Amino acid sequence: MLNYSVNLIVHKLEEIDKFFLNSNINIMKKSLFIAGFIMIALSFVFIFGAKGKISSYYNGDALYYNGAVYLATANSGMAELFKIDNNKITEISQIRINTKNLDSDGFIDAVLNVEQRGLFLFLTDGEYVYKYDINNPAEPKLFKKSNNQSGGKFIGLGKMDNKVYSVSDKGVKIWDDDMQVFYNASLTNSYPHNLKLSKKGSFIFNINNDKLEIYDAYSQKLVSLFDIKVNDSHERNIFNDETNGTIYLVDDQAVKQFDFTGNLIKSFKHTSRQGYDVAYTPEDDHLYFSDGIGIVKLRKSDLKPIGWIYTKDFSGVGGWATGLKVVRDNYGEKIIVFNGSNITILNQDFKKVGSIKMPSDTVTYTIEENLALSLDRYRAASGSEIIISGQGFSPNENLSIYLANGKIDSTRAGDNGRFSKILIIPTIKPGKMDIRVVGEDSDRNYSVGFQIE
Repeated sequence: MLNYSVNLIVHKLEEIDKFFLNSNINIMKKSLFIAGFIMIALSFVFIFGAKGKISSYYNGDALYYNGAVYLATANSGMAELFKIDNNKITEISQIRINTKNLDSDGFIDAVLNVEQRGLFLFLTDGEYVYKYDINNPAEPKLFKKSNNQSGGKFIGLGKMDNKVYSVSDKGVKIWDDDMQVFYNASLTNSYPHNLKLSKKGSFIFNINNDKLEIYDAYSQKLVSLFDIKVNDSHERNIFNDETNGTIYLVDDQAVKQFDFTGNLIKSFKHTSRQGYDVAYTPEDDHLYFSDGIGIVKLRKSDLKPIGWIYTKDFSGVGGWATGLKVVRDNYGEKIIVFNGSNITILNQDFKKVGSIKMPSDTVTYTIEENLALSLDRYRAASGSEIIISGQGFSPNENLSIYLANGKIDSTRAGDNGRFSKILIIPTIKPGKMDIRVVGEDSDRNYSVGFQIE
């Protein structure tokens, strides 16, 4: 996500440079303008990027179910679920998570899946994979959570037909409906969506820098390897058309159709220095791609353009179209574009249906985590300052802090049930004792040992 934001700044600087190149504005004014832009851009990265996390929409998942399009994303650190009913976009619910890791940024990826039991939402926070029953989307219920025995770190999720797979630093796992792993592959990629299984699970595609690798999923042996044009590394999505055994992808030069041996069948050169996603709806005669600058609709038969729209025309200045999903409903196609500052929904004629900005106030469902306390040091003299941090309390409840059974301070838990507080150790006889924190609403309490010197 940080790479995405840095790339966005670079691309905007290139556009500014082209503007000044074609104008009569002098070099001094150009330098001042670019310097100002860099300061604003960097302030966006560091002000909104708590713990290095950039609040930008860059990917998610969408599908059609029971008469409506459902859209899910975890780019904000929490899961956001939306319903798109023709021209009406409604945020149904949000799911926040508390993890044992106090430095966690929350959820990092989301995938929707329709199973025999109905509609489910899969999420990962890096440590676990979570499966939510969202048959009542306004009240998501945790169906099951994985047990993390691998020691690996999950970095993304994907979907193979109606099965969900996870990508970690240890490899790929496919999960059955009861959250049991029934397939493992040792392939990894720091960009999880660049590692993709074919719809039937026969092949694994891995965009590895400037190479597309194709593996036999059963033997996990490399069956094909060929070059693609890459200016920098970022997430890309490919389309494996199983009806004719070809692969469509957009690299940093063109949209290309290959066969499995790497022979280039057709191509369409785009106008950007970046290529991101290829999206389609099954059995359609066309596909869409994103290149930052805009969205283009191509005929599959000859890769000729039959429609397009510039990102600035639906997102305004600063938008950069990266992630792309296309879903067909009863009214036609919905084109869902993740473009940094918002998610924009277009219809098949590129008319704007609406947009989604970063999270607003809605009902939030929080996973309850285990109580825990930690100190920056576990021994100190009276009058010293220490930092106490905790988790597992009720959101926004008042907390009382005790030392040796005497109340010494108070604080308040955040939205996620966590807190951090500087304490001054009172004058008290040296020795071993407990620091205890009590939730005034929940009556939950926890202690940690401490030595006064």
